[in-house]
Amino acid sequence: MARRLGIYTLGHFMSLSGAQSYYLKKLWNPLLENYESWELSQLSTSTEDLKIIEQSLEGMSITHEQILGGFFPLSERVECLERVKVEFSKNFNNLAQILSMEVHKPLSLAKAECERCLLTLQGSIDLGRELLKDPPLMKATLGTQVNTQLSGESSPQPRRLIFGITPFNFPLNLSLHKIAPALLAGAPMIWRPSQKGQLSGLALIDILHAAKVPAGLIAYLPMTNECFWEVLKDSRIEAISFTGSAAVGWELQKKFRGPSILELGGSAPTYVENIKGDELRKALKSILASAYSFAGQSCISTQSVHIHEDIFEEAKKILIEETKSFKIGKTWDENTLCSSVIDEAAQERIEKSLKKAEKAGATLHRTVQLDIPNFVAPTLVEKANEELLTEEIFAPVLCLQKVKDFAEFQSFANKLSHRLQCAVFSQEESTLKKARLLDFGGVSLNATSSVRIDDLPYGGRGLAGLGAECPKTSWEFSAPYKTFYKPK
Repeated sequence: MARRLGIYTLGHFMSLSGAQSYYLKKLWNPLLENYESWELSQLSTSTEDLKIIEQSLEGMSITHEQILGGFFPLSERVECLERVKVEFSKNFNNLAQILSMEVHKPLSLAKAECERCLLTLQGSIDLGRELLKDPPLMKATLGTQVNTQLSGESSPQPRRLIFGITPFNFPLNLSLHKIAPALLAGAPMIWRPSQKGQLSGLALIDILHAAKVPAGLIAYLPMTNECFWEVLKDSRIEAISFTGSAAVGWELQKKFRGPSILELGGSAPTYVENIKGDELRKALKSILASAYSFAGQSCISTQSVHIHEDIFEEAKKILIEETKSFKIGKTWDENTLCSSVIDEAAQERIEKSLKKAEKAGATLHRTVQLDIPNFVAPTLVEKANEELLTEEIFAPVLCLQKVKDFAEFQSFANKLSHRLQCAVFSQEESTLKKARLLDFGGVSLNATSSVRIDDLPYGGRGLAGLGAECPKTSWEFSAPYKTFYKPK
């Protein structure tokens, strides 16, 4: 008999069955053997499911009122986050295995994501301790022409209800980037995971439940697209924190028209100049790891590398050689860096894009093709078409371009519509200084575009997003200032 898994709301796990449920498919990963009969639930627009959502919204609104009245103060929120971190550490290996199994993330990279989760939690804990030492409070007085004075006092107040939406590629860490600051702020959050990362999300919810997060502060509500757009109309939802595709993100902002944080990805270009020998090989290997690891399914994985003409031929030779020997394999092999993409549809989309580029004159240098489901061989592309160069492909694909100088790269990069992160490798201080003029949310200097420090603001320019995420900025988003006035 299938074990039905589904939703978590108001402190209780619930299960659904019927047309909106689906079985987790058994793939080639042996870790799946214990999970092959698990059935995952999706809320629909049925009367029964909408009733569950209504109960969640109403219960979370009551919790919000209780928090405003003094329930679950900041000191207890910090202690709760500390318990979450302890529970996460205790279950570290199981979480990494579920993550690897579900989204086909190589086990070594799954463990790296779990390590980052602990850092993300610690960042919110540290912020909470700072807030306890120095509570944020702003005061001022105003004198009028008739000598009447007003005093004002402003302090953070938790939002009524935040809707958090997360993608499949980092189903644990990107979720904690939203959940931990909201919990610290005392702001209730409805979390809608990607269907493709739903089991990982349930594992994280189990951690939060074990850590005794108060009922009404977090609801885990996987739902169909139709149901999602219907729930979004509810006036009790005050704000949205979304990570995912640009098309969905901007459609969401258009329909919601409220406070939002949007993280929408980019094509992550990289420039390389004035490096030779072993240092050049080291830099290029790190760029390839950025481009190909986890099958390039990161919004900041390097998608194009622009090599100065003086070192282009040497760099090209190294890139082709290292591409063909890149560590590919099955996810449970600790040496694997690139395995399957998320599903068959993604594989078909990527291969179609590569064939289109090849037909337009591109040359493809690829690793061997493995006989495992949904595998896309890491691919270095010479003479790429505009689509591969400018649009996010979300795949183990790296475009190779020759440029005459940094100015040519800067002109290309700053015209991209989605400018999340980029990178510059150079031994010239003048170039590294110019790199600060690149109009991106993040610029890596002699490091890859995949670098992210979870304590620092993360967000893009142009169509790459709106706002930025890190413990501090997400806490500020979750608890905007509210001012009270009175005569002095």
